[in-house]
Amino acid sequence: MTSTAGAIFKRLLRYVSRDLWLIGLVLLGNIVYASVDAYSTYLFKPLLDKGFIAKDLQFLAYLPYLIVGLFILRGVGNFTATYCIGKLSRRIVLKFRIAVFRKILTLPAAYFDQIQSGQLLAMLTYHVEQITQALGNSMTVIAREGSFLMGLLVVLFYTNWKLSCTIFMVVPFVVVIVRVVSKRFRRLSRSIQEAMGDVTHIGEETISGYKQIRIYNGKSIHDDQFTTVANNNYLYEMKIVFTDAINTPIIQFLGSLVLATFIAIVFYVPTEPLLTAGEFVTMLSAMLAILKPIKNLTQVNNQIQKGVAAAESVFAFLDEAEEVDTVKEALPAVRGDICFDHVSFSYEGRTVVLEDIHLTIQAGQTVAFVGKSGSGKTTLLTLLPRFYAPTKGKIQFDGHNIQDFTLKSIRENIAFVAQDSVLFDDTMYNNIAYGAGKDVTEAQVIEAARAAHLEEFLDDLHINVGEKGSQLSGGQKQRVAIARAMIKDAPILILDEATSALDNTSERVIQEAIDTLKKDKTTLVIAHRLSTVQSADKIVLIDEGRIIEQGTHEELMSRKGGAYAKLYQTGLS
Repeated sequence: MTSTAGAIFKRLLRYVSRDLWLIGLVLLGNIVYASVDAYSTYLFKPLLDKGFIAKDLQFLAYLPYLIVGLFILRGVGNFTATYCIGKLSRRIVLKFRIAVFRKILTLPAAYFDQIQSGQLLAMLTYHVEQITQALGNSMTVIAREGSFLMGLLVVLFYTNWKLSCTIFMVVPFVVVIVRVVSKRFRRLSRSIQEAMGDVTHIGEETISGYKQIRIYNGKSIHDDQFTTVANNNYLYEMKIVFTDAINTPIIQFLGSLVLATFIAIVFYVPTEPLLTAGEFVTMLSAMLAILKPIKNLTQVNNQIQKGVAAAESVFAFLDEAEEVDTVKEALPAVRGDICFDHVSFSYEGRTVVLEDIHLTIQAGQTVAFVGKSGSGKTTLLTLLPRFYAPTKGKIQFDGHNIQDFTLKSIRENIAFVAQDSVLFDDTMYNNIAYGAGKDVTEAQVIEAARAAHLEEFLDDLHINVGEKGSQLSGGQKQRVAIARAMIKDAPILILDEATSALDNTSERVIQEAIDTLKKDKTTLVIAHRLSTVQSADKIVLIDEGRIIEQGTHEELMSRKGGAYAKLYQTGLS
């Protein structure tokens, strides 16, 4: 994406193309508001010349009505502009937040491996809000102050165009200042966005890990980390404040030169007065008043550059590549046969994680994957739902290459229960029903809960489980996750030692439920416990990304000095 402000604004305008009527009303309201203010300045001329000097009674008679009418018109313009810009700004935030959130839902797993969650949260909140400054508050200032400035210039040139030409002596200086300040604002705004991402990340990490922080006395570590990033953000913000603060007096100093030149010409150059009293007061008032819109228009540049920098970041995020899903054909219903056909894999061209994995699994089999931590077990199973694609080889379901079918159809055939299962901040009922999508009955949810031995909740499945299941024990969270997998009833089941978080009694009960669930399903288990591997139809031992042994428990134990036998004797995990 082109990083120029013009290109960014063109892209921003596409987001407001359906709201041009709102922009029109914002401009109209501000023009009316500013025009009344500019005309009020012009009223000094007839007020002095006709009212105080000529004593024009007809003028003085309608003047009060004129003033009241002008302020009514000004109020209507102000309300129209304020309401419409508020609505436009909120609509912009709404559109961008939805666009960013939908993008998060479509990004590949590799993206989440490389970015901090705090950066994504900052994108969803802080960056999106900053964009409204470019098309929201700044639009009001530009329209209102710009119209006021133009109105005052009209007043000045209408009153005396020759003297008004003194204003143009400072224009080149103002242009140079604005260009220099714009570049600095945008550069600093990018730095602030990065710093805010760090603040959000450390804050989120501290909140989610508060127990570990207290147990390991890590308060000072996290305090130092947060203080550092907060100070960095503060320093960048202060640079913005300094630039903004010094910008205004420089512009006002240039304006004072114009005013001084005007007064000098009026009082010291001519042999006879160039202006009437009313014209002089009108031009003096207009020149004093013109400093305010000039000041505001140069200050709004700060907000515009923040918005442009934020939009640049958001657009770069929205342009990130999504999960590759270019095929249109859906995977036919599968029995559950799986074949890893000489599969290799590495993360972004780094060290090979899996190398030449060749494995055939028949439908209905239970296969336990064992090996040291980091050997590649989890990575291998993440290839099945196509979170990642093999760098070599192919994976087949019932003889079909999964790369040839849509992601949705592949994932519909897989259920997954992790060691640390994620529950959503919703009711237990909805967390279980989540496994079957929208087409689920209450009877099915209750049956799944009963099968997962959640009897204590059968009369109150609509309780809220809290953020990440915080209202439940570890065992209860696992049982909810197992119920969710049960209700999906997919032919392929992936278990990351789903019973490891349970006590012995609960493990036995849940194991019975899982045994029922596994019937007629292909079950792949990342195993850490002896009881899991002994009951598997096949055991696959992976070490440093390679399959070094496979077979039943009895077959592998019969191999004297075998790698599995040694691992088994250590208790597997």
